[in-house]
Amino acid sequence: MTLQTIRYMAFAFAAADLLIELDGEGRVSFAIGAANIFFDEDEKTLEGRLWRDLVAEDDSPLVEALVEALDVGGRYGPVMIRLRGRRPEVNRRVLFNACRLPQQPDRIACAISQLTASAFSSIKTPEATGPGGLLGKDALSDRTAEIVAASKALDLRLALTFLELPGLTRLKGSLDDQTARSLMQRIGAALRAGSLDGQTAGQVADEQFGYLHEADKPTHAVVHAIEKLTKDADREGQGILPVTRNVEMSAGELSPEGIMRAVKYSIDKLTEGGSDAAIDGGLAATFDALVNATMERIDAFGRMVKHDDFKIVYQPIVTLADKSLHHFEVLSRFEAETSPYEAIRFAEETGLVEDFDIAVLMKVCNMLEAAETDPRLIVAVNISGRSLGSDLFAGLVQRELAQHPKLSGRIALEITESAEIKDLSRLDAIVQRIRQRGFEVCLDDFGAGSASFQYLRALKVDWVKIDGLYIRRVLKDSRDRAMIESLVDLCTKLGVRTVAEQIENPEEATALRQIGVELGQGWLFGKPTDRPTYKPPLALPVAEAPAQPRVRARRGGVRETWG
Repeated sequence: MTLQTIRYMAFAFAAADLLIELDGEGRVSFAIGAANIFFDEDEKTLEGRLWRDLVAEDDSPLVEALVEALDVGGRYGPVMIRLRGRRPEVNRRVLFNACRLPQQPDRIACAISQLTASAFSSIKTPEATGPGGLLGKDALSDRTAEIVAASKALDLRLALTFLELPGLTRLKGSLDDQTARSLMQRIGAALRAGSLDGQTAGQVADEQFGYLHEADKPTHAVVHAIEKLTKDADREGQGILPVTRNVEMSAGELSPEGIMRAVKYSIDKLTEGGSDAAIDGGLAATFDALVNATMERIDAFGRMVKHDDFKIVYQPIVTLADKSLHHFEVLSRFEAETSPYEAIRFAEETGLVEDFDIAVLMKVCNMLEAAETDPRLIVAVNISGRSLGSDLFAGLVQRELAQHPKLSGRIALEITESAEIKDLSRLDAIVQRIRQRGFEVCLDDFGAGSASFQYLRALKVDWVKIDGLYIRRVLKDSRDRAMIESLVDLCTKLGVRTVAEQIENPEEATALRQIGVELGQGWLFGKPTDRPTYKPPLALPVAEAPAQPRVRARRGGVRETWG
């Protein structure tokens, strides 16, 4: 078989627009095809040039890792890279393949093709913060979600390979800083080389990594490359054998977004638990099990919200000055074995809480306007701070309230602090539009997070609900009592009213009233019930209750005891 025949066979096998053959020194020994569409020059002008001169600088480590890991008879790719044009602004994104034919073990045939998956090239690549161009955990999840969604139209089956490199921390610690950095750069490049587009690989923990690729693509090349890199770097010559697990991203009935919610949630849980979270089979097997279990939970939660398969119950809140009923809090309840706290937390961590929050708001609005509902009933509905971070959700809330103008003054929204709120100025603009319609706003769980006073400074609200952590210690710790006193004083100066939750005995109620807290809630005044009813607690003075009490309610679930 002639050299020329072998070359054309490689070109036909690659089904590419341009074939470039590299010799042992990495120089182009042969080129044929449409070089002009990639380089604006004839293919003959490429011969004799180093491959590094043809690839954009940022993608050189990726191609180098791919080339170094290529065994005789093996094939690597496709990955998405950028070629170095005559001008930086015309660098072109292409699909790059490489193979080392058995007939030419000292040469590498590189196939370059125009992108047919145009959806991928339009996806903005997030900033790589890890070694070798690796993405961070959140960026990897987000980019994978976008590519999985785009792949639906291309009928591509994709998988996320999760790798654990046990002993990597120890190995890096045995190396000098420069060698350790070089090792991580090479590992990062090897992972990117195995990914679908060269951009969707990331580090999720110190010894844990992941990359997205076609579901049918073998992963042994990446494993072999990392094993070789770590063995060469290890003074003891042992190296690391990666433990891998593949999770197909296009399986099941979940949307791509739902699948990625499951993956992101599972990555978070796995990295939080570390080796303590492992089941038989190691962390990789645990990851696989977590993803599958989480996808089932997401699907079940979504169906529960869609079919309105949850109920609301009512817990009274009183005026501490005279113990008269002031309003009720609405708490969410699910199936018997499901903890409300865990369900709401799961919804927040998987991005499902927006759908749930709007479903609760609609349920409450419909309840208030029902013929059998007392027209004086006042309710408050919890809204996750994470939900209000969504422009779509904020618009839905405002639209829902606008469709029920008669409920103005009868609904209050409580913003939970269980999720970090990033854009406070934007959120305050939304809050003020809600208040202008006549709906009060409360900042819930105040003190539970580190940014409580920052939120109070940035958001003009009507109420602040003090977290139960401080209430439970008001009689036991003078520091916590002083914190509550200072907060009440600050709120009074700001024109903001205060509510205390988780009050369990008369002594706590008395102490909070003396401090100046206006309203109280807790089992002392009543547990959640299916109907908004209130029985004054024993051993407390009973004020003359109005014939028809005013009531207020909210969606709960932020605390295990009270949610």
